[in-house]
Parts: sequence; structure tokens; C-alpha cells
Amino acid sequence: MLMQGRPGRRAGTAGRLFAGPITMARMLGLILIIVLAPGVVFGLVFVKIQCYPGRTRVVDSPESHGMPSERVDLTGEDGVPLKGWYMPPPKAPAPAVLVLHGHVGNRGEHLAQARFLRDAGFGVLTFDFRQHGESGPALVTFGIHEAEEARTYLRYVLGRKEHAGQKVGLHGFSMGAVTALRTASLCPEVACVVADSAFSSLTSQARWRISQVTPPHLDGYCYVFAMVAYRLASGLSPGLWDVTGWVKRIGPRPIFFIHGDADGNILAEHTTILAAAAQGPKQVWVVAGAGHIESRTKEPAEYARRVTEFFKKNLVE
Repeated sequence: MLMQGRPGRRAGTAGRLFAGPITMARMLGLILIIVLAPGVVFGLVFVKIQCYPGRTRVVDSPESHGMPSERVDLTGEDGVPLKGWYMPPPKAPAPAVLVLHGHVGNRGEHLAQARFLRDAGFGVLTFDFRQHGESGPALVTFGIHEAEEARTYLRYVLGRKEHAGQKVGLHGFSMGAVTALRTASLCPEVACVVADSAFSSLTSQARWRISQVTPPHLDGYCYVFAMVAYRLASGLSPGLWDVTGWVKRIGPRPIFFIHGDADGNILAEHTTILAAAAQGPKQVWVVAGAGHIESRTKEPAEYARRVTEFFKKNLVE
């Protein structure tokens, strides 16, 4: 025989909520659960996908592009193990360029760009950000802690005899472009920046991206929970990512902004906003028909020419 509880015995949490007469408190509790639960789930999923993304394997190598290289494995300022490659210049001493990959990328993704930079006489270094490629696991911060990692490698390059007394530039793609802009805003040692497909604000970028995957009447609701979840997970306020403020601190050093006008990931208007905020010399190239970080493959010869000329002008002359 099934056991029967004594009259008045306290039930579990769910039982207390749904058992007995429907009171105003129970009704409000039920409504609160119905309203909050989907948002909490969305926020958790957002943090998982965006901040702990699945890794892409490093399948390319400098040697496959005809470049000698050295493994450079360092530790970030907050203890994350980092994996990188250094490609020495054909002739030393010479300036150097750090190439910074984007979200869900890795250090092997932009070796074609590393090749034309090295062919132009520069030393080149590229590495995997946290939670990317072969570097250690850590929450992705879209440029905040990634800039600390770039600064770690910047110090390494400046300490090499091949680059003693030479200038160093940054070439970033997407999240790497945002990271390059933050790094330059913090490090006067950075002489110039190429920013390919950067966003101007994390909050505006996140809200727009969320609007693309949620019903129109739910995008604001989902955005709020996503930002709350991210703040709790990272300890960082989304307001920190005012990239226009970082750009203002880079001047009078020059910036070359690149964006595809068919970018469906980060709209080209972000580059327009960033370029308007730049206080020093700036160039803007919007590539017709290019999607997200596709300018390099849409117009490869022109891309190599413009980027090389920019770095030669600002690192060599």
C-alpha cells in the first residue's frame, strides 16, 4: 500500500508551489518561473557558445607556406598557457607585425597574410588566443584579456635581437582586430594597427546578433539575460567594450580600417563609427561583395598591396 502523508505535512518545493489552493503568492511565483526560466536558459547557452566556443584544429603551418618558424609558447598575465609561432624576417634588424586571429579561429588561419608580410621584410608572430587552437582553456573576453595576451607576445618580440630598436605593428581580424585596437590603446610601443572587420561596441554587436536569431518581440528580453549571464561569468561590465574610446587613445598613431560591405557577422557600419572616432591618420577600405574577414580572399592581391604599403610607410619609413 502506498504510504500516505500525514495531514498538514510539508511537501517539497515543487509541491508547495503547485499543491493546495491557488493563492496570489503561488500565482506570482508560477508567473515568475515562466517569465525567467527561458531567459536564464538563453543566457547560459549564450555564454557557452560565445565564451567557451568549440575549437578549430591548427592544421596549417608556416613551413607549408615556405616560412621558417620557431615555436613560442608563453604564459599569459593571468596564467593561461599560450601557443604561438614566430617567423623571423629575411634580413635583420627589421620591424615586426603581430597577426591576431578572430573568434573561433587559430594561429594557422592567417599564414597567407603572414607570408606576404614576411616577404616584405617583416618579422611576423601569430598565436592562439585563450580557448582557441592549442592555447589553454579560459573564458573568452572579446579583447579584454586577449589584449593582455597580445601584450605578452609584444614584449617577447620587442626583446628579440632581430627587432631591437625597431617598430612593431598589429594586424587583427574580427575579435583579433578589436584586440589589436585595445592593445594599441594600452601600449605606446605599438606603432600602427590594421583592423579588419572590428566591432565598435560589444553591447550593440551582441544586441544585433541576438536579434538575428530570436523573434523580434523577444530580442530585447534575450539580450538582457545574455548580458547579465556574461557579466556574472566574466566579472566584466559590458560597458567596458566601448571600442571607440580605445580608438581615440591610439592617435596620433595611424590605423587602417578594412571591412567587407557584405559582412553578415559584424556590419560594416561598425568600421564607419570607429574611423570617425580615430584621432590620428586613418585609412578606410570597404571591399565590395566581401563577407566577414573575406576581403583578404575577395581581393587578395590588392589586400596584400595595401596592407604591405601601410606597414612599410608606418614601420619602415
